[in-house]
Amino acid sequence: MMYQENLTHIYGLDIAIEAFGMAHNEMPMAALWILGEGPETGSLEALSRKLGLDTKVKFLGCFPPKEIPHWLSRCDVGVLATRRDIFLDFSFSNKLPEYIMMGKAVISSRLKTIRHYFGEESLAFFEPNDPADLARQMVRMYRHAELRVQLVERAKREYAPIRWEVMKQRYLEMMRGLVETEHRANGQFHAPVESAAAR
Repeated sequence: MMYQENLTHIYGLDIAIEAFGMAHNEMPMAALWILGEGPETGSLEALSRKLGLDTKVKFLGCFPPKEIPHWLSRCDVGVLATRRDIFLDFSFSNKLPEYIMMGKAVISSRLKTIRHYFGEESLAFFEPNDPADLARQMVRMYRHAELRVQLVERAKREYAPIRWEVMKQRYLEMMRGLVETEHRANGQFHAPVESAAAR
């Protein structure tokens, strides 16, 4: 199981470590890899030691972006334990598409935005801020390899309509429409004046 990127409070790594501590006796061969650094690194390492998970939770440090696919290829499950609050409930982690494109099952907080795009048969959802519910999903993913495959296949289908190539084109078309509307309203389109500093 793996998480990569910033080690900050909002991403709920302490929740993930607590959940792993609850579940690890039922997952004797499992490990939790944490790639990245951030302000929570020290406290997360201390929590791991406190829970006796030194040999199971691995803090691997930072890697260049081009090396992340190598680590993703070696894991089985991505863990996104993002906390829920009035703002984060509408967040969408860039890590989620990375796991999906690499063919990895994902355990994710049940946030409104993610739940809008993905169904219960695509991601292994757990209630945000709830280590016990996350632990339950960790054990479920550990025990059922065929379920991981099913989740990946469904997640890929549901991700297809919002993949970067599609959303980029939608964005460009939206901007083109705004420019054409402005052009029609004014009778002509005036390009921004280039500043002397820019020149």
